[in-house]
Amino acid sequence: MTFDKNTVYLKKEWTTKQSQGEISQGLELLEKINKPIIAFYGSAQTSDSDDFFIKAESLAKKLGEAGFAIITGGDAGITEAARRGAISAGADCIGLAVEGHSTQKLDAKQFTHVLKFKFYFAKRFIALIKSKALVYFPGGLGTMNELLENMMLIQNKAVDPVPLICVGEKFWSHLFDWLDDETLKGNYLKRGDIDQVKMLDDEDEIIKLIRNIK
Repeated sequence: MTFDKNTVYLKKEWTTKQSQGEISQGLELLEKINKPIIAFYGSAQTSDSDDFFIKAESLAKKLGEAGFAIITGGDAGITEAARRGAISAGADCIGLAVEGHSTQKLDAKQFTHVLKFKFYFAKRFIALIKSKALVYFPGGLGTMNELLENMMLIQNKAVDPVPLICVGEKFWSHLFDWLDDETLKGNYLKRGDIDQVKMLDDEDEIIKLIRNIK
């Protein structure tokens, strides 16, 4: 197996210039968004008939109507649901896509703002750094990785703490039961590291929590 991408990334001048440009373009766009931003995460495989797709679209619409902008991936599934909701509310909707990702076929015309990245870390940084809350719908490795990564960044005070909201208690409870059973008992985490995450299914409760953000 070859790792041609790693060979490219090891070219210091290209990698440094590319990553600097991606972060710079992201920060420039965030400066232009004068509304509080909410980030949506979740599976690209979720169909538009799925209950979580319907809930994500409804929640994004209500948040858009309440004066929030939405930032999400440039993908299908939950991304598409969040985009639909935000656009139907007339809210800013920022689509972030990683070039070459097999599932990401971003249509720039469907968002109010679009950014494309080569580096996942740059995309994740831009999605996080100005968001007032992070909302996670059920998903696979990417969604779970982003949740745990942002939990870690907040734990280590690398970024300001923001609400982390997991929608779908039945789905997420298995992960947090494991964290309770293994990481807490093993003294690898403290209770506060886990309690920063709220599992909520009721849209009104989610909106109330987000509205109370200072």
